[in-house]
Amino acid sequence: MKKYLSLALGLMLSAMACVSCQEENNEDTPEIPENAVEEPVTEIPFRELNERDFSKINMNLRYSEGECPIEVTEKTLSNLDFGQKMSPCKAEEVRADYRPTDYDDPALDKEVIERYNKICETPSSGEISEYASSENAAFFEVNFDDYCGRHCSSLFAYDYDTDTLRELSSKEGLEEGKSYDYGSLYYANDMLICYNRETINNHENQTTETILHIMQIDTETGKETEILSGDYDFIYSINHGKMILQTFVIGDEVKDISETGIILTEYDFSTGETRLISESDSFVNDMRVFFDDGSTGSIVRDEENDTVTFTTDDINLVTEHKKITDTFLWKDKAVVITNDALMYTDSYVMYTYDFDRMECLISKLDGFGRNFAQMGEGLVATSYGGWEGSKSPINYIAPESGAVFRLAETNSGNINNVSDIFTFLERPAHTYDQYGMRVDDNNECKIYSFKLMHNS
Repeated sequence: MKKYLSLALGLMLSAMACVSCQEENNEDTPEIPENAVEEPVTEIPFRELNERDFSKINMNLRYSEGECPIEVTEKTLSNLDFGQKMSPCKAEEVRADYRPTDYDDPALDKEVIERYNKICETPSSGEISEYASSENAAFFEVNFDDYCGRHCSSLFAYDYDTDTLRELSSKEGLEEGKSYDYGSLYYANDMLICYNRETINNHENQTTETILHIMQIDTETGKETEILSGDYDFIYSINHGKMILQTFVIGDEVKDISETGIILTEYDFSTGETRLISESDSFVNDMRVFFDDGSTGSIVRDEENDTVTFTTDDINLVTEHKKITDTFLWKDKAVVITNDALMYTDSYVMYTYDFDRMECLISKLDGFGRNFAQMGEGLVATSYGGWEGSKSPINYIAPESGAVFRLAETNSGNINNVSDIFTFLERPAHTYDQYGMRVDDNNECKIYSFKLMHNS
């Protein structure tokens, strides 16, 4: 009997303790009125848009005196001595096989042979053909084959802190189907990346296969380690930990390929996995865009129907344009650049589609740039310079405001691949004799580094 009384007393004390705890918790928890209405979460609907949904506004671009959103660092490299090398294709017993040009006119052919013989008897001082840059060093591919351009190159690293130059590796040889260069150089994901092309000739069925080997280069030793290889034509872009590879498919009866088009493959550096992201015919170019928030978008250019389709998680916009040179996509806007004449700067026109204001801003570029790269909320733009020592500006264009910021001036006109670090190389100016041989030892160049100061 005592046992049952003790058990009942224990249960009663436990219940009283629970009620007490509940009352204490209720003191900290505000009471919800009986007539309170829970606010619903509003989801932004997906929007299907076209040209007619936007108000057209003409907007002039203008140089701004305001704060530039890009920090520019300029580094002059004045003591670049790459040494000299003789490419193996210059050897007397093989040089005739690699002579670049022959003429039917015996007099011209004799002059050309004399010119090439002189080149073959002289070591090359090398010329920069590719480059990439990290925060601490610049990397140069130097071509020492001034005869046919394919059989001798080296990779150099220039340390910004110590101003020292050293050779990391070199490639030379005459083996058929093997490349003796570094393709293109990229510095992304804290890695120096290049690619090698391997050509496999099947003489039995008269077919040729090209394999692209994408390599990581050790920046201390120059050793190459393969990341992946396959039937790719080139690296389209490296950004946000992803690499986009492009493959051209050409109809071939021997290979039983009837279609012609483009295949895009995505490689994820974090997982080492590849996936097919698009296949398109010869009139459609489908490109993926990676945003900072982890989402993706796409730009589909249909040249047959003169349309560009921009897609994000929130919108699908179909625009209508002819003679397109560039397209860019952000989460809140898209840009299309056209050029009716293709040869004249003042024929470039920029169309900016603002998804929030629902405005299409139309701006003539009028010499502000011909080559464009996306950076932050705007575009870095360059023109073609270098004629007779002339220089052209590097500008930063804010498409939504029309503000243009002068970043630098340079005699080079090409923007390096925009990956994790954006740099621009002003190449050395060389002098050549009547035989096409360099007669100077000038290797001075400048590297401009661009850093986004804030989201603009």
